[in-house]
Amino acid sequence: MSQHLPNNRAETPLRLHSSTAIDRMRMPPLIVHQSVPGYQMIMSLRLVAVCSRSNHDALPHLAQRFASVTAAKAVIAFADQVGHSWPENVQVMRPCCPAITHDEFTVALLTDAAVAGRRDIFSSILEGLVRPGQYDLLFERAKAAVAQLP
Repeated sequence: MSQHLPNNRAETPLRLHSSTAIDRMRMPPLIVHQSVPGYQMIMSLRLVAVCSRSNHDALPHLAQRFASVTAAKAVIAFADQVGHSWPENVQVMRPCCPAITHDEFTVALLTDAAVAGRRDIFSSILEGLVRPGQYDLLFERAKAAVAQLP
């Protein structure tokens, strides 16, 4: 019996696997695949961005969404710290978009680490993205924000 051997490199399993991985990387992550706190934080970032662009205060909008001024202030403090710490402007999608940016995905991961109280994971997510001196303040703001989320 003859055994089928691939005629070219495109047919090898390694090639098929790597092209699948690349295809997955091309597709942006979706907001519906995030945790509830991650989803809330992404939508809050989007609302803050919309309000900022239109010269509106995000506080009353977030306070209404969370039914808490304290929660709104904590989320805004975290969003502001993210904005100050990021090496470039934080990129967010429009509120109606189901896809999320890499920045939004990172914030969702940070949110999940803060919910779990995992400073080690939080720091590893930020490694190479922001200066290590920013980790503590970002973690404290994230913990304060997630503690207030409904």
